[in-house]
Amino acid sequence: MSTLKDLNSNEILGKGAFGTVYEGVWSEKLVAIKRIQLSDISSNEREEEALQKLDHPNVIKLLHVESDPMFRYYYLELCNASLEKLFLKDGDPKKYLGPMPPTFDVLNQLALGLEYIHQSGLIHRDIKHENVLIWVNPENDLVLVKWADFGLSKPVNERGTCSMSGVRGSFDWLAPELLKLIDDGEANKGEKEEKQRGTIQTDVFAEGLVFGYYLTDGLHPFGSPVQIAANILTNKPVNLLKIQPQNSRDLIEKMLADQPEKRITSSDVVHQLEKIRPQFRIYQTKLLFDLFKAQNFPSTEEVKILIAKGVDLNCVDENGLTPLLHLTRIKMKQNEGENLYELLHLLIENGIDVNCENDDGENALLSLCQNYKNDNLIEIIRLLIENGIDVNCKNKYGNNALHLLCWNYKNENLIAIIRLLIENGIDVNCKDNLGRNALHPLCYNYKNENLIDIIRLLIEKGIDVDCKNIVGNNALHLLCQNYRNENLIDIIRLLIENGIDVNCKDRDGDNALHYLGQNYKNQNFIDIIRFLIENGIDVNCKDNLGRNALHPLCYNYKNENLIDIIRLLIEKGIDVDCKNIIGNNALHLLCQNYRNENLIDIIRLLIENGIDVNLKDRDGDNALHYLGQNYKNENLIDIIRLLIENGIEVTSGTSNYFTTYHKKGDRDEILHLLGQHLKKDREHTSKRMKFD
Repeated sequence: MSTLKDLNSNEILGKGAFGTVYEGVWSEKLVAIKRIQLSDISSNEREEEALQKLDHPNVIKLLHVESDPMFRYYYLELCNASLEKLFLKDGDPKKYLGPMPPTFDVLNQLALGLEYIHQSGLIHRDIKHENVLIWVNPENDLVLVKWADFGLSKPVNERGTCSMSGVRGSFDWLAPELLKLIDDGEANKGEKEEKQRGTIQTDVFAEGLVFGYYLTDGLHPFGSPVQIAANILTNKPVNLLKIQPQNSRDLIEKMLADQPEKRITSSDVVHQLEKIRPQFRIYQTKLLFDLFKAQNFPSTEEVKILIAKGVDLNCVDENGLTPLLHLTRIKMKQNEGENLYELLHLLIENGIDVNCENDDGENALLSLCQNYKNDNLIEIIRLLIENGIDVNCKNKYGNNALHLLCWNYKNENLIAIIRLLIENGIDVNCKDNLGRNALHPLCYNYKNENLIDIIRLLIEKGIDVDCKNIVGNNALHLLCQNYRNENLIDIIRLLIENGIDVNCKDRDGDNALHYLGQNYKNQNFIDIIRFLIENGIDVNCKDNLGRNALHPLCYNYKNENLIDIIRLLIEKGIDVDCKNIIGNNALHLLCQNYRNENLIDIIRLLIENGIDVNLKDRDGDNALHYLGQNYKNENLIDIIRLLIENGIEVTSGTSNYFTTYHKKGDRDEILHLLGQHLKKDREHTSKRMKFD
């Protein structure tokens, strides 16, 4: 029992006309103690009688009553705030920032509480926002709203009416029939008793006002204080259209009927609320998905507002996506959406299912690894792991988080994220439906120099280095196809040391030399080729299009040391005159694409090693034709002369390639040379025909 002698030192919770409410202790619980002087005790007899009669979760509880020579003390449940504190301006120290039940539950609890009051034979007579108290159970954080302040309550008969000697209650929360009594001055003129009887329908009207106030975030349904009375009397609820969803607005309209006999009862309110419960859920779900389907991450404040309204955070839209899955699939540029960690933390705190999956079988982890680009991805993944996400979840394509991370994430801290996943049990050897393990997307996608460290980590953790996908690619292929940093040779060395098949060919017949020739442009190209050759790669491997390593090399490589690379391949026995299926040899591709001055030296090298100078492709083009389309350097005429000296055929159509692609001043000498050779060739042909 509380010690009352020092009550004056306790925190004052509120003051009224006849009493003061303090914070106190009773039976080792914090309570509200309402103290009233004994001389004023008659003012509180009704409340005491009512509260002793009532026992309902949504009605404030009277726990104990005692007196001393001066005061009577009422021990009541200590609540956290009254409803109007919820809608004070941000920054107001009195604003209630604690938890609330879902929006529907607030209305339903108030409706159940008032129905119980009426069924207990009482009329409240002072229904308003200030008399709705918010109580948070300190043991489990359950939140209830409760009707309080029964100082004006009265018993009613079986018809729900009571005698009335005057209008009581708060002016802005009175039903129109009560305002008319005040307006007409009838309450004090001794009219017949039946006109003076109070009715529980006035409570229903006031409850409708409280409902509207709550659903519009603190707006009185009938407008500003100077408008309220006039608008109630003329039935003009100016803020009614702001109430959502529509079904709740329809219910409130019935509660605010201007004639009490047309107004629904408190029991009707309970029953109709139950009927519109699904519509509430649909409306709130729409609000939630409208927010989470946006192209940008919502703010935590926006989400908190919806959580406070009681949205189901685990609801699913028509595409099978929950809010969490919508959030994690938003594709952001780097450094955008950095509040995702805070958002996910908020959702997890409020019971989100981290392991929900979309129709493709992807959970939030997979979705994040596919879409999120910022460095704090590691913190987000750690948060999800700490809250029980399935690290080994695979989508319907067989991808796990490692696959999708390696496909999409390009930041330097990729290695730290992979290490975190491995520490938490991810299967490093998981293969997708196309036979790929994490090395495939990693070597295909990742461009940073610490790639070697990531591959080393995966090897240490037992990844299958020589895993091949369904088209026959291993990591070496994809590395040579896509990686362009100088340390490529070191990564290749690491893979070879750990058993990768250097001579692996894909289903198109390409080996690492083909892929390297298509992609790599750095000066140390020759060192990589030498290293691959030293480790047994087949320099004469031909793909299904008939190409050996010279074809992609001469088509793509632009550096001046190309001659050294070709010389190395020749020394190692490559077929210099290999032709692809459309009749191209290395000379064609070289003349088509290489533009450095030393082209003449490379052509001479190829000729010296037996390339067919006069080869024509399936369109009838020879090296001169390709040269005319591509090469513009001053030594062009020397190259033409070299080719002519080595037997290339010049036809009447050859000059067209140089006429079309070269300026007049540059082409005259070339055309003269071609013309001379064509004339000699014709004379030679004529003599031969005479001889024949």
